[in-house]
Amino acid sequence: MLKNRFRNNLNKFILINLIIIASMINCSKDRTDEDLIGFYLLLLQNPSNQTATSIITIDQRDFASYEGLCLDQFLGINVVSYYNIYYPQEIRNLPTKKSVLSDKPCALLGFSGGVENRVNGRNISMRSYTCSPQTSLCDTKAIREAGFSD
Repeated sequence: MLKNRFRNNLNKFILINLIIIASMINCSKDRTDEDLIGFYLLLLQNPSNQTATSIITIDQRDFASYEGLCLDQFLGINVVSYYNIYYPQEIRNLPTKKSVLSDKPCALLGFSGGVENRVNGRNISMRSYTCSPQTSLCDTKAIREAGFSD
């Protein structure tokens, strides 16, 4: 009984705080529509894949040719939140291009090197890795992780 009352009070407290924060963001003079959309997406995100450490995007150029991008080592944002904000549902699983969350870092998927990238105007950074026929070929581990069969 006491546990349920505590849980109900905690839920009310969290809801009130979220409403206050949303109001503060909504009333801010400096906010952009992107800030507001991102905030609401963070509130609504499904925390089901909290073990994700990277985002992989693989583009199939022809029958045996792939280009890829892998992002990991996120600072200033959770990888799942970044994925939900910057990778719309419509572009995640196309026939020739797939973007997925992975619980493996980019290095374990065959990517090497990597450079630090920052999101303009945000306190967000991550490492990005690429593969293509012109640089280093995409590893079959990355191709399979994205959802293609090699």
